[in-house]
Amino acid sequence: MTDKSLFVDISGSVDGVVYPLHYADIQLKHPERRFKAGGIVRCRILIVEPARSRVVLTLKKSLIDSELSIPANVDALKTGTLTPGVVAKILDKGLVVELFGGMKAFVPQSEAR
Repeated sequence: MTDKSLFVDISGSVDGVVYPLHYADIQLKHPERRFKAGGIVRCRILIVEPARSRVVLTLKKSLIDSELSIPANVDALKTGTLTPGVVAKILDKGLVVELFGGMKAFVPQSEAR
């Protein structure tokens, strides 16, 4: 976790966190100008972490407004299924994509379009 993560008070002892990758669909140079303490934001839950009393949130409009189905677990992912995700890392041989629920997928370079 970086010191640039946004923390959100959800209720009682549950915290929400938004990591810099999920501030917006584009990289923000000055996120402090866009997000003010006490402000209201529209977000979507990416990961629920009950052991840490925390939820990880996204502020990306493309994920918030997506009408694609969200898989409940890795077994729900089938070849050819479209699901929202975010490219988290670009590697020499492909991409690491973050999916809802904390799942990550590797997309080989030959299959990336």
